[in-house]
Amino acid sequence: MLDAEREFWDAHAAEQSERDPLASEPAELDRYSRHLLAAAGPLAGLSVLELGCGGGELTVGLIDAGASVTALDASHGQVELARRLVAHHRPDADVRFVATSAETTGLPDAAFDVICGKWVLHHLDIPRPNRRAVFYENHDRNPLLAVARRHACGRLGIKRMGTSTERPLGKRDIGLLRRHLGAVEKSYPEFLCFALISSRVLGYRGYRLLENVDRLIWERTPSLRPLSWHVVLTCSRPRR
Repeated sequence: MLDAEREFWDAHAAEQSERDPLASEPAELDRYSRHLLAAAGPLAGLSVLELGCGGGELTVGLIDAGASVTALDASHGQVELARRLVAHHRPDADVRFVATSAETTGLPDAAFDVICGKWVLHHLDIPRPNRRAVFYENHDRNPLLAVARRHACGRLGIKRMGTSTERPLGKRDIGLLRRHLGAVEKSYPEFLCFALISSRVLGYRGYRLLENVDRLIWERTPSLRPLSWHVVLTCSRPRR
């Protein structure tokens, strides 16, 4: 599985490199990264391990938040993209890049105050223990989205995003996190359901309308928030 993931993201990095991602300032943080940083709390002066750094967008956000960052990704191509981005736009940053899988980093847990990642846990076999961790992930609580993912994605012209091995987190995954990382708090900074279906089926036609529907559900029906495709997981283990 790791080799397939690495090959996919190396190819993705090669495509990005052709478009010269250093031609302008790093893109403004998307709302997913902003939600993650908000859940992480103040990071100034802290040592942060970022799992699955990708092309470096969140890495820049962590640097700007004042963290000392170790950015890790299994894809050498993605790590090189992130390294070039940071070197060009944040040359004085306290940052280290590591191209390896999260399960075999060789990095000591005690070296980090916080670990974080965006859409990364479903790529990992074993969660990494630490005192505090924050992840922005997909999860499988919504039965409508679960059925659509199993029976529609990749068929009838409906897009499948990412690799074939990717999956939303389920109860077993949350249980593993609790076992390795201690308490796990779930929060839902937004409701994503109908806009997601629109993006896959209609190619973003009608996306804004359905995004507003999702927003109204989040605002007016808090009990439905756990059915969102997105969840923020905040994990903490007391210091020993």
